[in-house]
Amino acid sequence: NFYELINNEWVFNVLLLAILIFINTLFFKGLMQPKLFLGLSATDDQIYADEVHKYSNSSVTQDQIQETREKIESEIESNKPHLNPELSLEAFSNQLSLSPRIVSQTINTQFQTNFSDFINDLRIEEAKRLLKGDNNLNVLEILYEVGFNSKSAFYEHFKKKTGLTPNQFKKS
Repeated sequence: NFYELINNEWVFNVLLLAILIFINTLFFKGLMQPKLFLGLSATDDQIYADEVHKYSNSSVTQDQIQETREKIESEIESNKPHLNPELSLEAFSNQLSLSPRIVSQTINTQFQTNFSDFINDLRIEEAKRLLKGDNNLNVLEILYEVGFNSKSAFYEHFKKKTGLTPNQFKKS
């Protein structure tokens, strides 16, 4: 039985040693990958500096990056693709007639964010406009209107971006 096994001093010492090795392994992994333990709000600049460094060997030129940024901004302004709840990096890249790699690299380096957060930030800006606008839309209608698929994701991103819930924002 298990309790008799643990009462054996030799087995207990082996078990204790295994636990210590496991804890030390976790500690060592943490030292080797400190990003796992850093809060995002305090390290956004460092994370995106690492993203920029990640592309230091990329064959994409700064002119291509700038041209892609202009295409992205133009597409967003004219067609508002972010309002499509099914939008993916691949679909957006196809709309721009560019490779997803170049679009992703441009968003990472030029907007200091990833594709998902970039699109959600655009959606939140649209939601803020609608919440302050003169319309009869409720929050649920607005979250679907701006391209979110779930209430929880919308509230999470909205609160992260504004510090307020959508209802608080609407009243302010």
